[in-house]
Amino acid sequence: KYAMYAAKEGEQDGSFNMVTKALAALEAREGNLAIARGLYEKAVNRGDADAPKVLHQWAMWEQRVGNVEETRQLLQKAVDLDPTDTAILRALGELEMREGNFAKARSSFAEAVSLRPKDSRLWLAWGRSEHAAGDEARAEELFKSAASEEGSSDAHGLQSAQASRHMRRTRCEALCEAAQLAVCDGRPEEAKESLERGLELDPSYSHGWRLLADLSESLGGPEEMRAVYARATKSAPRSSRTNLFHWWGRAERKLGRFDDARRYFKIATERDSTYMSAWLSWGLLEKDQGNTDEACALFAKAANYAVADHIKAPFLFISWAHLEEQSRSNPDNARKIYQKGLTVCPKSPEIIHGLGLLEERQGRFERAVELYERGSTLIPTFGAIFQSWGLLEARRRRYKEAAEIFEIGTAKDPNNPVLWTSWALVEGRQRRNVGRARELFERAVAADRNFSGAWHAWGALENEVQNFDDARKYYTRAAECDPNGAAPHHSLGVLEGRRGDLPAARAHFKTAIEKCSFHAISYQAWALLEERMGSGPTEARRIFELGTQQCEGGPGHIWQAWALFEDRNGDSDRAKSIFEAGVARSPNNQTLHQTFAIFEAERGNTTHARDLFERGVRICPRDSASVYTAWAQFEAADGKLERARELFNLGLLLNPSHIPGWKAWASIEEAAGDFQRARDLRLTAKGLIAGSQADLARSTNELPTVLESINRLDDVDIQP
Repeated sequence: KYAMYAAKEGEQDGSFNMVTKALAALEAREGNLAIARGLYEKAVNRGDADAPKVLHQWAMWEQRVGNVEETRQLLQKAVDLDPTDTAILRALGELEMREGNFAKARSSFAEAVSLRPKDSRLWLAWGRSEHAAGDEARAEELFKSAASEEGSSDAHGLQSAQASRHMRRTRCEALCEAAQLAVCDGRPEEAKESLERGLELDPSYSHGWRLLADLSESLGGPEEMRAVYARATKSAPRSSRTNLFHWWGRAERKLGRFDDARRYFKIATERDSTYMSAWLSWGLLEKDQGNTDEACALFAKAANYAVADHIKAPFLFISWAHLEEQSRSNPDNARKIYQKGLTVCPKSPEIIHGLGLLEERQGRFERAVELYERGSTLIPTFGAIFQSWGLLEARRRRYKEAAEIFEIGTAKDPNNPVLWTSWALVEGRQRRNVGRARELFERAVAADRNFSGAWHAWGALENEVQNFDDARKYYTRAAECDPNGAAPHHSLGVLEGRRGDLPAARAHFKTAIEKCSFHAISYQAWALLEERMGSGPTEARRIFELGTQQCEGGPGHIWQAWALFEDRNGDSDRAKSIFEAGVARSPNNQTLHQTFAIFEAERGNTTHARDLFERGVRICPRDSASVYTAWAQFEAADGKLERARELFNLGLLLNPSHIPGWKAWASIEEAAGDFQRARDLRLTAKGLIAGSQADLARSTNELPTVLESINRLDDVDIQP
């Protein structure tokens, strides 16, 4: 209100554009872009001298919401009005760099530098563009130009004291950028010298201290890293120390020194109770250590600070809600936490996305779709929400809708390799359209040639269609793109094992475990390969034991594989002990509960089997169709046909496209002599295989009723 009054008054004294820009920025921050655009247009149409700056600010808001072409047009119009404004030329160059138009970016930066050759910020931005373009040598030259004293004396538009501070920071950033290139080029000592020089110029640059600590650790071990952080937390300005204590804590956590990590996280949060990143790191540490109550208490405390001070910290609320849902099995509390986050961040696509995922996991698909659709309008370039939405539609066998969503998402965020990869996986794995999947993988790696996930997923597709040479090529490329990643080596191990090359498979599994000592799936695959190749149970058992020890108890799947291995080798007592250890350490693993229940049922332990089935369906109702199917088959075998029918019905209402459920039910009816019902059920399964959507859409509308039935399971008499 006051800004509007000031703008009206400013029409008389020439300050109209200044106040209107402020008002437009306020509206844009509140998400009222239509109003903001009207104000910016009004200011530009006045024809005042600062119209280029108005256009520049307007362009930055359009860029934030993903309107690339509108941003480009506004910046170009600003350049046409004032071709000497280097800030606008730099913004145009940075836009073209992000869009991969490096020649256009180079042209804009060169023009800006020709106008202000001593503005270090221009040289720094140009260097970053050349680095993104893959010309590391040219980038390093430009960073050195930015860091030179001769190129640092001209800070356009700043007062002398402020210009001096900006000059030191720019030179420091340039030296740190050059240092990172030197590390990649195998010149670590030169990199260390560059970082030291940069921090002498600006000791408040906390990111530079972090780079120096990481490099010192790689050169001299953890004690060298600690020495850097100890020096930094004493010599850096107080305003920078909170970040440093947080990063020191993260470094100690990575080294397994959890008490030291807690101490530094505590110092960081005591120094600044509104520093949400430190609270988040501390809470996640406690979560990973199994201290769920302590983690939730930390998240709750941080959330109270966030609400009180109106701090937008979406990932804090997302992490807390996920913990409540997954570790405490309390989706209602998780839903309340997401809603609390939305009071602080009402237009956060991240929180809306997290809430959508919760609803999806709870089987409330239509509600999830509503949330995904709502979130997709807030920041169109937030590709994760299109990914989840498209994958949900694919799971519902609505492939046409899934493709449309992926198409919209990739049009809005064309440089997002994850979106292209997810779309490719849907086409390749679910629709079996391998040719189309390959086209989409091409788009994924074109968006980011170094995105390991795309190469890895492409290799998996080729492996599935037995194109082993290409699979090996793409897995190897994935490993090159992610030198510290275990997954590509695991997949290479599986591939070589499938081809019968045990020594090569062992080598890859060992490499995967060296990269990540708690990579449980590699221990599991290696152990099972040793069994299959006839190495004897002793070696496989040794690997299973090592895996569960190294993985802090191990996820459910490794315990399940180990238990089944022992059962196959004639030791059912040991198998049961391993199952019990697994469900104790992985209480939210649905498949483990189902497998253990079947194991118990086969041995006549019916009460325990029913208890395990019931716990299994409660873990994740959305994905419980297979548990219901197994449970129903058990009840039918125990002579409880009506109970079996109830369970089949519950599972198939939750997931009507679960073809194994329809087939299993048909077999049960056939065995009971109801051949007509068996025939109808098989026809339903056949219709689903053919891609029928009608039953799916109809059944999805009944999900709330199904979930109520699940919640009433305690009231159902399931005793013998």
